Amino acid sequence: MVGMDVFEHEPVAVYHAVRHAIKRAQGLKGSSLVVCHSYRLGGHNTSEDRTYMDQSELPVARAKDPVKVYRFFLESLMLRKSAKNDIEEPMFTKEELDALDVKNKKEIEELTTLALAEPDA
Repeated sequence: MVGMDVFEHEPVAVYHAVRHAIKRAQGLKGSSLVVCHSYRLGGHNTSEDRTYMDQSELPVARAKDPVKVYRFFLESLMLRKSAKNDIEEPMFTKEELDALDVKNKKEIEELTTLALAEPDA
């Protein structure tokens, strides 16, 4: 078995580790274990008071939020050439990323509703 450690604030590293594990599995080359280290920003459920959490660590953990980190990464990509001139433009516009955020949030809400409607096992 191959094991890989990655951190949640490195979304590209997570992608590559999981991609490698999938390719190994598809090629029947054995199992893989991807350990993705992450910080729990909330409690285990909504009814707890979270006093066990070190409140001084939360601002640092929030700054490493993988969704925010990946959005910043996408905003910084300068790979697309303008059709009008040879000047590099952002690969994604703010509007495109905002639309993707809305689409993803809607999909998460729909899937959460679907999951919560399932009978208990």
